[in-house]
Amino acid sequence: MLALPDATLREVRASDAHSLFALLTAPEVTRFIAPPAQTLKGFAQFIAWSCAKRAAGEHVCFGILPRGSSAAVGLIQICAAPGKPPQLGGVLGSAFWGSGLFRASVDAVLDFAFHEMGLTRVSAFSAVANTRGNAALRKMGAVLKARLPAGPERSADEYYWVLTLGDRRRAGYRIAGGRP
Repeated sequence: MLALPDATLREVRASDAHSLFALLTAPEVTRFIAPPAQTLKGFAQFIAWSCAKRAAGEHVCFGILPRGSSAAVGLIQICAAPGKPPQLGGVLGSAFWGSGLFRASVDAVLDFAFHEMGLTRVSAFSAVANTRGNAALRKMGAVLKARLPAGPERSADEYYWVLTLGDRRRAGYRIAGGRP
């Protein structure tokens, strides 16, 4: 569990399926992400898969719970499957956009990835048309590495981003232990 001033991040649970399904299947939310599960059962299966991959050391998925809430309103995940670069992904219900909750959550998960998981580099993909998401990645210290065209693996053009601990320091983030 990761405690933030305005939220708690904890591993997703089966009980999160209802709130995540309700919030993360809205058209405005799915506009710039890979299609989420389309049923409540699909969300429950994703959560079970996520927990199994966590046990195998290949994945961590945190539910985002605003202060005072017991329901997850979004998620942040790091997939670290063997032979593949660790990848950051996340989504937040639209009612919470612009609140700073997503950025604070991603910052906490990146700190966790670098300091607890021992990762040295994390990648992220974002739709080219997702100007807010791309701006947030840049502010977090991500470095744009490539523009990938739509094709069999992606429904729209995407940017490929990379984040390292050094990139975060250069972006002015205070890193664990209070060191800039």
